[in-house]
This record gives sequence, structure tokens and C-alpha cells, in this order.
Amino acid sequence: MYSYCIGMQIIDLFKDHLPLWVIVAILLIVGIVLLNNYIRDKVRTVNESKERLDAIESHIGSINANIEKMNNLLTTVKTFLVAEIDKAKDVFSMKLSPRRLNPLGKEIYDEIKGDRFLDENQVYFFGEIDRKEPKTALDVETASLEVLIYASENDDRFIPLKNFVYNYPSKQKEDGTTITISLSDICFVLSLPLRDRYLKAHPEINPEDFLD
Repeated sequence: MYSYCIGMQIIDLFKDHLPLWVIVAILLIVGIVLLNNYIRDKVRTVNESKERLDAIESHIGSINANIEKMNNLLTTVKTFLVAEIDKAKDVFSMKLSPRRLNPLGKEIYDEIKGDRFLDENQVYFFGEIDRKEPKTALDVETASLEVLIYASENDDRFIPLKNFVYNYPSKQKEDGTTITISLSDICFVLSLPLRDRYLKAHPEINPEDFLD
């Protein structure tokens, strides 16, 4: 209100000493200057917003590129693990409807004290399998191996088993071939007994429920 009164006084002063057209010209110039400043501020704000948006888009592009690299790496790791597990299936188990540990697999299982390991960690592994919501015995078999492999990466439960793998000598099979035990082999050997324990605790998952 005070500013408005001051403004009116200035205009009255101009009216007393300047022609009307000069007053109009001054007001017009002032209006143009104010409008120009307003437009310049808005343009600067828009440009700054565009720069931030460009930076965000660039960052998103970098993230997408990293995600693509991670996906490629995961695909490579998965391919490697599949090959390793397929090898372990042939070496440590036999298909007896369902797949069971063969004598060599049982030997490794006993040496790593597999029963004690699963007894101590069964609740944890059952919880991890539950999260995968298996519907069939095959789902349970797959999930059992997955949770063991995932935990083996950085879970302290696997420290003794990693030491076992590190110190374990190569073994010679009956056919004369030599095998070297890996951590993924240990996970596979443990996965079949873990599968059986889970299925025993969840009779609602019926392996005999075949299609009609």
C-alpha cells in the first residue's frame, strides 16, 4: 500500500512537470524493461531445467548401459554355472526317478558332513526356498540348488566348505579320469538331500501328481 502511494505521488509529480506523452513513454519503457527481465528470468529457468533434464537423461543412459553390461555378465555366469552343474550331475549323481547321489556324491557328502551342515542351516534354506514359492518337486530341486549357490557367494556358513574345496585333492574315478572338486559341485551334492528334506516337510507338493 505504501509503495502504491509513493508511485502515485511520483506520477502526479511527473504530470505537473512533464507532458502526458513523455509520462506514457517512460511508463512504457519501464514496462518493457520489467517484462524483458521477467522473460529473461523465465528463459534462464527453462534453460537450467533443460540442462538438468539433459544431465538426468545422460545419467539414465549410463545406468541403462551398465544394466546391459550386468545382464550380459549374468548371462555369461549363468551359462557357465549351467555347464558346471550339468557336469556335476553326471559325476556325482544318477537318474533314479528322481535323481540321487551316486557313490562318489555320497562320499563327498559324508566328507563335508552334509547332514550336520543341513541340520544347522535347514531353517534358513527352507525360508529361502519358500520365497521362491515352488509348486512342484522339480521346482524344489531347482530352488534348492539356487539357494545354495547364492548363499555360497558370501555367506559365512560356507567358510568351512570353501576351505574344504581349497584343500581337497583331485580324485580319480573308476574309469581313470581325474576330477577336481569345485564349490558348485559341493552345492550340487548338498542340493539333492536338501530337496528331499523340503519335500518331506511339504507333503502338499506331491511328486506323484502326474497329468491324467
